[in-house]
Amino acid sequence: MNPSRTHESPAHYVQSEDNHGREEGLLVGHVDWPLSIYLDPHSNRPGRPKLKWPTPPRRGTEAVFVEFHPPTDEWPRVVRKGVTEEWQVEMSAYDRDGVPFARGLATRRVVWDGYELVEINGAAYPDSLRLQVETNLSFGWWANIRARETVWLARHIGVVRRIERLSGHALLLFRFGSTHEYALHGCEGKESSDTATDAPRRRWARLAVYLDRSVPRPRVGGLAVEWAE
Repeated sequence: MNPSRTHESPAHYVQSEDNHGREEGLLVGHVDWPLSIYLDPHSNRPGRPKLKWPTPPRRGTEAVFVEFHPPTDEWPRVVRKGVTEEWQVEMSAYDRDGVPFARGLATRRVVWDGYELVEINGAAYPDSLRLQVETNLSFGWWANIRARETVWLARHIGVVRRIERLSGHALLLFRFGSTHEYALHGCEGKESSDTATDAPRRRWARLAVYLDRSVPRPRVGGLAVEWAE
């Protein structure tokens, strides 16, 4: 949902998680693990498998892989009131066919923002942890992408609601920006708290990102997150 359009309802966004990684949205059921089987970083795997991206609902859709060097934490181990947790990691970007096209730097910042009751489709999640998250993907002159999120994490469930704001530029010419809200179906058995020590430590090794709307108002329609070993 775009919260500036009051007639829209939040988009329902299904999650599926196992020991290999997490699939979300339109990529649920489309991914085989590990994501590295789809990538050709050294141009020597012409016969590699290709990810079966969803059929584009409209023109202008796009998809990309991101690989982190080394794998990076999804959430900080401890979230402290009034303290911004920040970390950086190098990354490589690949096109939808797994061909590398850019290297850059990812910066992630997380701020504790309190607790809140979240109600979705008649289900109530009391004392959900609310976080303000900013992720910057910088590829120098080629592109810069900023994702600002407000996320609510329910105990024993994980993320149950997310408001996502994407902005940035590509090739110094095309600027874009959009805001969307997702009502998430979380994964049983995943803990969340203000210390984040209840949950197993998850580190992102690679991402597959599917945009079902592209510039100038992009929207993440599907995501696959591969856990590091």
